[in-house]
Amino acid sequence: MLGFYAIRPTRHFPHPPGAVWKALTTPELLARWWAPGDIAPNAGHRFTLDMGAWGIQQCEVLSVDPGTSISFLFAVCRRRLGHNHRLDA
Repeated sequence: MLGFYAIRPTRHFPHPPGAVWKALTTPELLARWWAPGDIAPNAGHRFTLDMGAWGIQQCEVLSVDPGTSISFLFAVCRRRLGHNHRLDA
């Protein structure tokens, strides 16, 4: 749920939705463009992301619509932040 002061950026990638989904949900691919971690596209999955100078961040997958969206929480500087990825073909 977005709050009153939520920022919701939209990005368009010149890649098929399946390729973007894999980049978001496959640990080896996620590490190439964002951060190493043991993500899995399963609601309730707890994992970590190695955010370099920000340290190891504890995360949890909140919801998954396979091939379409993944939503997870992660901690940055001791604050819990939501991170949402939605793919539209």
